[in-house]
Amino acid sequence: MKKMLLLFVPILLACTKPTPLPTPSGKAEVIMQAPRGKVKEALVGRALDTGWNIKKADESAVVMGRRSDSVMLGMLAGSQYDAQPELRIRYDLVEVAAGTRVVSTAMIVTNPDSAFERITTLDPGAKAYLSIQAALNEVKTKVEQAS
Repeated sequence: MKKMLLLFVPILLACTKPTPLPTPSGKAEVIMQAPRGKVKEALVGRALDTGWNIKKADESAVVMGRRSDSVMLGMLAGSQYDAQPELRIRYDLVEVAAGTRVVSTAMIVTNPDSAFERITTLDPGAKAYLSIQAALNEVKTKVEQAS
């Protein structure tokens, strides 16, 4: 009986839903004390500095992407048409009383930049949001020090 229990505990733990970040959206987000234009410039600059391609950058959002080099992700999210999925991050920029609120959304894109593009949005609490939160905190520090 104990052996059976030891077998099922890891399976049950693997099936538990990850805990979202302690933010209003549960995703990576910050409020920067700077105008929306400065925040957008800083996000675009950091994306380019870290090897991401800019898909879209306007007043309300910055979308960046890069091809995944993960074999495992290729097996899970690739297709016969394109075996290499794309990682995408969308930053929504909203003016609030305290400055600019930036809310992120992480995605995996199968068949990127094609008519057959399929987007899978990662749930709040996915581990990717931890690194996105660290990047947002870094950008926030730079933007607010420059202001």
